[in-house]
Amino acid sequence: MFIRKAFEDATVFRSTILRDAVLNAEYNVNRKKSKPFRKLWTKIQSLTKNEKAKKQNDVQIIKEIEAKETGWVRRLYEVNGYIKKKSEGAKGEKNN
Repeated sequence: MFIRKAFEDATVFRSTILRDAVLNAEYNVNRKKSKPFRKLWTKIQSLTKNEKAKKQNDVQIIKEIEAKETGWVRRLYEVNGYIKKKSEGAKGEKNN
C-alpha cells in the first residue's frame, strides 16, 4: 500500500513539473515582444543566519561522531551482507 502511494506521489510530481514546463514554454513563445521571459525555476533565497549556524553545528556533530566511531557504516554493510568481510574477500578487492 505504501509503495503504491509513493509511486502515485512520484507520478503526480513528475506530471506537475512537466505541466509547468509546458505552460511556461507556451507562455514564452506566445508573449508580446515588450514583455520579459518568464523563468521556469525561481532562485531559492539564501539561508538565514540561524539556518547557517544550525547547518554548521550539524556538520560539526557529524564529524565528531565519525572521528569517535570509525567504521560503523562498513560494519553495518557487513552485517546486512552488502560487503563481505576481509577474510572472505571484499567486493572489488583481490585476495592474495
